[in-house]
This record gives sequence, C-alpha cells and structure tokens, in this order.
Amino acid sequence: MTAFGSHCDKHAPAVENAFVIAVANSTFSILSGLSLFAVMGYMSSINGNFHVPAGPNLLFTVYPEALSTLPGGMHWVRLLFFFFILLGLDSAFALVEAVASLVTDSSYGHMISKTHTVAAICGLGFCGGLLYTTDTGWLFLDTIDFYVNFAVLFLGFCKALSAGWIYGMSKQVQNLGNRWNIVYAYYLTTFGSFLFASLVWFGVKGDTFWLGFLSLLLIYGCGVAYCLNDLQSLCEQDPSMSMKFLRNELLMGNILELRQELSSSVGYLPWIWAFLMKHAVPQILLVLFFNLFFAKTEYETIAFGNYNGYLTWPYQVVGVLSALLVFGTVFAGALDSKLFAFLIANDGNADNDWVDVEMKDAAAKDQPQSNTEYSNMDNMDEETVLETPKEAVAAAATESGGVLA
Repeated sequence: MTAFGSHCDKHAPAVENAFVIAVANSTFSILSGLSLFAVMGYMSSINGNFHVPAGPNLLFTVYPEALSTLPGGMHWVRLLFFFFILLGLDSAFALVEAVASLVTDSSYGHMISKTHTVAAICGLGFCGGLLYTTDTGWLFLDTIDFYVNFAVLFLGFCKALSAGWIYGMSKQVQNLGNRWNIVYAYYLTTFGSFLFASLVWFGVKGDTFWLGFLSLLLIYGCGVAYCLNDLQSLCEQDPSMSMKFLRNELLMGNILELRQELSSSVGYLPWIWAFLMKHAVPQILLVLFFNLFFAKTEYETIAFGNYNGYLTWPYQVVGVLSALLVFGTVFAGALDSKLFAFLIANDGNADNDWVDVEMKDAAAKDQPQSNTEYSNMDNMDEETVLETPKEAVAAAATESGGVLA
C-alpha cells in the first residue's frame, strides 16, 4: 500500500482513497468469512464431526472437498485452483511493484532499467518459491504465514509510532520550555502502561482481565499526574504560558502539525485521524502483537517458536528468522538512519522536486524577513508585483523624477 500510494498525485484525496480501500477490503473479508462458515456447515452436515485445523487448510482442504460433492465437482475444483493462480498473480504484482518502486526510486535507480529490476525480482521470487513446491512446502507455507503476522503488526506499530509520537518530538520539547522529561515521561507512561497490561492479560495464567485493566489505569494515571504537575510548575515559572496550551501541546501538538503538513499535499484530513494515530492505533497494535506472541498451541506452549507442533529445524527456525529479519532491519535503521540513505533518490528528478521545494521553504523561514508586507501575494496582479525591493525603489524614483545612486 505504501508503494502504491507513492505513485498517487500529490493532491490525491487520501481520505477518500483510504475509505474506498478499507471498505472494499472489509466487505470482501466479511463475504469470505460468511462463505467459509457456510461451506464448513455444509461439510459438517455431510460428514458429521468435521474438524479442520486453522490456517491454509481451510482454503486448500475445505473448499475443494465441498466443491467435489457438487455435480461436475472436479470441474469446480479445477476452476477453484485456476482462481488461486489468478489470486497468486495478483499478489505477485503487488509484491513485485513494492520492491521495484524501492529500487527505482533509490539513488541507484537510474543505473538499472525497470525491466531489468522487475526481471531480477521475479527471478529471486521464483527461486524462493521453489521451496513451496517440495513435499514439505505446505508446512513451510503454514509456518511462514504465521510468523509474517508478527512482522506485519510490528511494522504497523512502528509506522503509527513514528507518525503519532516520534514526528515533531524535538519541537514539542522546545514548546514545553525545553522540558524533555515531560515529553518522554508521557511517552513512557502511555506505552509502558499498555505493555505491562498486555503482559498481565496474555502472559499470566488465569482470568487476569481486570488485573491488567487496573494496572493500565494505575500506571497511566500516575504518569499523567507527573506530567501535569510538571506542566503546572512550568506555568508558575513562566506566566506567559497557559496550562491549556501546554496540555494541548503535550497531547496533540506534534500530530496536529503533521496533519497540517500532510493536508497541503493530500487534501483535508479529519481531526479524528490525528487523535486515533496518536492515542489509539499504536496502542491497539501493541496489544495485538503481544496477544499473538502469547498465543498457546494445543500443547499449552507459546506458539512463537512452537507453532502447530512443527519441528524446530527447519520449520520454526525459518519462520522465526523471517520475523527477526524484519525486526532487525527496523532496529538497525533506528540506531543509524544513514544506513539506508542509499535508498533516497538524490538525482533531482521531477518526482522528487517537491522535496527540494520544501527544503527551500524551510531554509527561507530561517532567513530574516523584509519589512515589505504583502498580505496575499497570490491575489495580487502580476504586473504590480516587483521581484526585489531594489526594483521597487527604482520604480518609485522614476515616477518622482528622482535619480538613483
């Protein structure tokens, strides 16, 4: 989705596009769920005690067996697997485009054509896909499919964390009187409380819902009380600062600034987007991550590293490494952002001209402003707007008959 979004026009309506994608995907998921339950109910009525393990078995076992009971069943099964091929091709387009966009948009993208890039990606994908054509391919598919969920939740959490909390944090510290402890205390309070509550909910045996909920409220309440106390002391030291401004800056300052910046490129963004990105999305993804991590197998062991009772080598090792590869890549970038600097295009092409414009605008803000006041340059007649103060002085001298030195 990130790769596809990067090809949208600068002023493409992001909110409308997001709603269309979310509603279409959710509608299809609901219809798929209803269809699956209907098919499983049908099979249960035929075979009595019908039991299928969760995972790809639901797709590759239930549907073919149900379709085979219909008149001309083998033809329906062939058509089903033909649809699977089309679905695989459609997914391959998305996967290839995501990697191809990353390569072609990098600083070295001009050194290789798009055709060669796509060919190389497809070749590597084909070699990797040969693993799934072996007798154990089904087990590898099921295992890696499970561990990829960790990577997806982790990446979603990192994106929401970056947008809602990391972005503009240094400016938040400045607006709060350079009290970095307030900003970081609220940051640790929020995620520390949800982290501890998740450990209680999913890591402790028994009914621990209320214990985790009370611990969440206690830790979060104590942290917020500490932050408010520091904000109050800041108001007492500097009467020019109001408590309302400081509180709003701590709670929503950075994300509202990001909302305003993005609105200039993608159109209107509702306030609820900023609120959810700051106070809901990263917290929910964190809870879901630990919920998945502490999921139990039928042998009452943690599924992470023991999924479905498969052998440690090679299945669990390959699955865990696929997730750790994503975790390690993100952590490496967090420790040294210059590590992935080669992925940033610096050839000044048209697709990245807006970056240069924003950098120039940011540099212009640091320059001293002239005393000439133009309330709205866009609405002025082009013939009456002079490019430099020197031309304005020359025009005034010419009209008055003066002589320029």
